[in-house]
Amino acid sequence: MNASWFYWRNLRKFGFIPAGSAFFFLDREGFPEYIFNQVVYGINHVVKGGDMFTQKAEGPRLLLVDDEERFRTTLAKRLKEKGFNVADVGSGMEAIDYVQANPVDIIVLDIKMPGLDGIETLAEIKKSDSGVEVVLLTGHGTVDTAIEGMRSGAYDYLMKPCEIDNLIVKINGAFEVKKERDDRLKKAEERSRLDKLEKSVRF
Repeated sequence: MNASWFYWRNLRKFGFIPAGSAFFFLDREGFPEYIFNQVVYGINHVVKGGDMFTQKAEGPRLLLVDDEERFRTTLAKRLKEKGFNVADVGSGMEAIDYVQANPVDIIVLDIKMPGLDGIETLAEIKKSDSGVEVVLLTGHGTVDTAIEGMRSGAYDYLMKPCEIDNLIVKINGAFEVKKERDDRLKKAEERSRLDKLEKSVRF
């Protein structure tokens, strides 16, 4: 068997193994491709504090953006009672500042607001975090504007006032879209790192 031997520093070079002095080897030629990839993925996952066999389910981090304080705080309270992690702000500028400083998965964004309206806020947020999903809230007179927002990257829209259960359906749908996209991106990055690793250990 033609074994390929290498030190931890070869893995560490690509971020798989933290600094350390232990000696490590893998029999690259003796393992089928998928086993080798799983071994390296497992090392990468475990040394970064994860559990190779389980994954903790986490709900979306929500941001509510609406200038109507009573509506916003009441909605935030009801979503928190449903188990959601919710923050709320009262303007487009506050939303932009919050997203730049904090991780957010889903934004529930009112379209009609003073200052920056919902469509302008959506555009600015997408510039700083293209991966965040947005559910727009609209009145009867702004449905066409909501459709414009969807063309600009919003996930969907709801009419105000909206039923909490309908909003939760939209939030969960948007979160699934985000998770699937993030998973595809993560797998693509892992494949790229594995390709670089394999090239570095070939003699």
